[in-house]
Amino acid sequence: EPQTPEDRLDYDLTHFEVNIIGGMLRPLISALHAIPERFGLPMTQELLEFLAIWPGMSRSVVHTICFALQRFWVGDSEGVIYTVLPAIETLVRNLILNVNHGMYRLQQTHAPGQYPGLGAMIDLLPDLLDIGPSWHRALKTILTHPAGFNLRNRLSHGIDQYADPGNAALVIHTALWLASLKPQQRGENRSEADGADGAIVDDAEAG
Repeated sequence: EPQTPEDRLDYDLTHFEVNIIGGMLRPLISALHAIPERFGLPMTQELLEFLAIWPGMSRSVVHTICFALQRFWVGDSEGVIYTVLPAIETLVRNLILNVNHGMYRLQQTHAPGQYPGLGAMIDLLPDLLDIGPSWHRALKTILTHPAGFNLRNRLSHGIDQYADPGNAALVIHTALWLASLKPQQRGENRSEADGADGAIVDDAEAG
């Protein structure tokens, strides 16, 4: 239970966010299903090449997200949720690394086998990237806030089982939004940051 007025405000905003996101689940499901309905099921290589050019995409998760979309389209919501949630953490970690933030490297050097928590990394994002308070709150509500959906923590600790298309669409949407972020600091010259985007494309084409 919240103990201070600040905690109460945080909990109230999170509950408000839960209601907003809950109302978006059916449209998110429909939007994802509209892709194969309108254009047909994309070939795996085509989907990989398309996802690989997203600025915040990581080569270590591009196949996971590609296969998650395919799983969603054939009704395997459970497979989507259990594979994409760890990929979301990878995307967040790589966004931090790509703006040369030292937290993860220091942790890896001095405390092998230990990793910074997802909640702590999400709290770093607004200071490193152009992420507004509403999206920051949405990420915490979806993934880590105890008053929110808290999907990552509840799933990883085996508190709930998840196999519904609403949560599957939500985690895909969250991963794709993170992959759409440019891995650069506020005020950084955009043309300089664009130079590294081609590496993942080459990797996908080679695969």
